[in-house]
Amino acid sequence: MFIRIWHYTGNAGTFQICARDPVTPTGCYFTLNMADSGGDGWNGAYVQLCVGGSCTNYQVFGSLATITFTATIGQLVTLQYVQNGATFTNQIAFQLLASNGLLLYGSPNPLVDTGAPNYGLTVNPSCNVPPSPPSDCLGLSPCATIKRSARTPRTRAMSST
Repeated sequence: MFIRIWHYTGNAGTFQICARDPVTPTGCYFTLNMADSGGDGWNGAYVQLCVGGSCTNYQVFGSLATITFTATIGQLVTLQYVQNGATFTNQIAFQLLASNGLLLYGSPNPLVDTGAPNYGLTVNPSCNVPPSPPSDCLGLSPCATIKRSARTPRTRAMSST
């Protein structure tokens, strides 16, 4: 998206811009990143990923593993760490990313098997995408009122992907 604003007079003013995709997706995708900082795998430990009640166990054999999965709006997604007798749990980490690559959940260190999900979400129409950081808008907050003054440059361009 490219927006250009022209300034015709020396008067201060305000404006507000919000850009959203009006199309509601029928499904969303997420990424589960898993890592072992020792590089020797999870030694039997695993993360149980449940999407809409269907569960699959994932673990790392080596240093890294990545799973991309989809879920439909309204489905419950949970992540549960299961130690399963593994040692060196301080080397194990996992994170769940939204479709825009932003973090939804990052595991604590060291991981503890609580016998319950570490994280859960119900997929919403925006696919649970967290807001982009303000740095994506050249230091400006998206959808915020921006005041202009006579000292503002005549042309300002902002780009966001």
